[in-house]
Amino acid sequence: MTRAFPVSLLCHFLVLATIVWFGSHVTRQVLPRQHNISVRLARLPQPRPEVARDEPVQPPLQEEDQIPEPVVQQERRETPAVVPEEPERRVVAETKEPEPAARRNDPAPDVSDAAAPVTQPETRAPQPVVGTDVAIPPRFAYYIDLLESRIARNWHPKQLGFREASARVCKIHFHVEQNGLITRETIVQSSGVPLMDRESLKAVRSVGHFMPLPRGLADNALGVTYTFTLTSGN
Repeated sequence: MTRAFPVSLLCHFLVLATIVWFGSHVTRQVLPRQHNISVRLARLPQPRPEVARDEPVQPPLQEEDQIPEPVVQQERRETPAVVPEEPERRVVAETKEPEPAARRNDPAPDVSDAAAPVTQPETRAPQPVVGTDVAIPPRFAYYIDLLESRIARNWHPKQLGFREASARVCKIHFHVEQNGLITRETIVQSSGVPLMDRESLKAVRSVGHFMPLPRGLADNALGVTYTFTLTSGN
């Protein structure tokens, strides 16, 4: 702290001196002078309306000037009536489809006597949930996802032989040190099944040494709560 304070004070002094130095040399933009020009609006002359001119009346043609057009009489030609020809009738022989052969009256197999397959309940293991003691920024979400997948690989619920239809939950709390070491593993919520609690604790301890914490994620160590949920079929 004693060495950092003079260095920080010197840096702040240099920054303030630089701002004052460059601020005095800033060139101000010269604005052009504005000239006021008085303008007077004048009305445009309206166009004169056009006067309709009377067209000269042509004198009627006299009877002598009119020449009668000859009338041409058209001769009517009789066209012979066309008798439509009857289309030829084509005789198509009807072919009968062969009748299907009679099916054999075989007795249907009795399905009721067949033995139904016996289904055994299988244990379902949903993805566990990871919670942290502090809020994780979005840029460090990848670290939590990698830690969750690492513990999930060590979790083997099928080896427990759990056959009950109810869900079992076990929560393990632990710390991730700055160097990535997993420490202080404790059971904060027991599932009621000692074998499941031991397997959950073993899955966390098997990680051993994880990746170091990213810079800025936590000051000392990161507290994590891992929730294991185990359900079985009916």
